Amino acid sequence: EFRRVLFRSDLDIKLSNKYRPRIFDDVVGQAAVVKILKASIEQKKLESSYMLSGPTGVGKTSIGRIFANAVLCEAPVNGNPCTKCESCKLFAEERHFAYKELDAASVGGKDAMVKLRDDAYFQSVYVKKIILIDECQDITRQGQDALLKQLEECPDHLIYIFCKIGRASCRER
Repeated sequence: EFRRVLFRSDLDIKLSNKYRPRIFDDVVGQAAVVKILKASIEQKKLESSYMLSGPTGVGKTSIGRIFANAVLCEAPVNGNPCTKCESCKLFAEERHFAYKELDAASVGGKDAMVKLRDDAYFQSVYVKKIILIDECQDITRQGQDALLKQLEECPDHLIYIFCKIGRASCRER
């Protein structure tokens, strides 16, 4: 059974997001990853960064978004976002203040990473602030250097989620 949780009319949803799973239970083919991330939510044991890696189309960004939503959710249900609280509604409408998503293929240079790093220090009204960087293998070497110190000494309120294609090292660029 496929469940969709939408808070805006279908006409307002980007086609790429219309059929994207909204909770972990709707993710297909990634049982091990889903089990680990749900346990992390249920036990409230969160790390400062996560790396989701694999071929195109396996659900890295979708899983990263669901995980971010579950972390920010006011009342997660069995590791899934509840989809009913104010935080989940803001997330579904892509208006959550504590969540930022970047496509490094478009903005992976040093200036963008420095701005991201500097903005990340400001704590949100929520307990956590989450930054998802998609296509992180495309961050330039100078961009990687700009993020390195913050990743090594990540503030407690901040979580980075990196999504990358394939096995190539992010450092190769």
